[in-house]
Amino acid sequence: MVRASHSEPIPEVLVLSGFPIISVIVPCYNQGRYLGEALDSVLAQTYPHWECILVNDGSTDNTKSVIQDYCSRDRRIRSIEQENKGQSAARNRGLEDIKGDFVQLLDSDDIIAKTKFEKQIDSLKNIEIPAVVYCNYHFGKADNVFQRADRNFPMPKFILKEPLWDLAARWETDLSIPMHCFLFHSSFFRDNQIRFDERLITNEDWDCWMQIFAAGPELLFVPDELATYRLHQPSVSSNKQTMWIGFRDAIKKQQSVFKNDQVIYELLTEKLRQMRVRYGHDPIMNWAKYYLNQSWFNNMTPWPIQKRLMKYIEQRREYRYPPDVYIKASD
Repeated sequence: MVRASHSEPIPEVLVLSGFPIISVIVPCYNQGRYLGEALDSVLAQTYPHWECILVNDGSTDNTKSVIQDYCSRDRRIRSIEQENKGQSAARNRGLEDIKGDFVQLLDSDDIIAKTKFEKQIDSLKNIEIPAVVYCNYHFGKADNVFQRADRNFPMPKFILKEPLWDLAARWETDLSIPMHCFLFHSSFFRDNQIRFDERLITNEDWDCWMQIFAAGPELLFVPDELATYRLHQPSVSSNKQTMWIGFRDAIKKQQSVFKNDQVIYELLTEKLRQMRVRYGHDPIMNWAKYYLNQSWFNNMTPWPIQKRLMKYIEQRREYRYPPDVYIKASD
């Protein structure tokens, strides 16, 4: 297993010879009512070799007092205070202070299973290059994260020839992986200096994953549900205009990065078209839907033509992969 090099001494409590250390980063902003549950899930880990960095992003609720309480309970937990700059900036500030071999990102309202670190670290045995390991997850209710929410999503599984292709082609529609499912080797952040783009209003996680996976890490999957995502209603994820602008900007940024990679560029171009349709910004789709909703059009237009138009709309919603020479399912 690849061990990280450390520019600063690791606190004595973390000096445990032979065991990789996990740096947990928790950005905190006005989530004091949930933060304790997130930290309890870290404290409950059966794998004890971790540090936890809490970044208080200018909270105005009781977050600071919760942080102080947990810091006093366990020397592995420490905190950083900053003025409000947003989640990406808070995560980036935490990344500046990591001392571990692996990085666990955890939002202050989510939780992880007590065996997550143990099972994911165990899966990394005999891996000699920087790796990413991820797990399955489920949704928890907003008012009780320990109670499953009635929402299903396909198991997060990479199926294309290259994981980077999955991220470019299938993210948000057929592939969704909350960030606390992942465990990243710290070299991606320490040596490659990968960070969250603070300019993006949404999908900054996807943008970060694109950078990490472009580095060609070893990818491992633990199929157990080791992460719980608290499902809030409403949230920024339900704001279609915000989501469209954020994903559009992230895709265009990645198109610029991969402009010389024909496969990735084509996948991103099709993803942008698909998202334009999904978020209601495709003029052809909007035109077709407008006419289908007009009574005069339905009365005057033969049914076969209406049916063809409806089929066209459905086809336009689908993702169109480039030629099969580029896309092949992995064995």
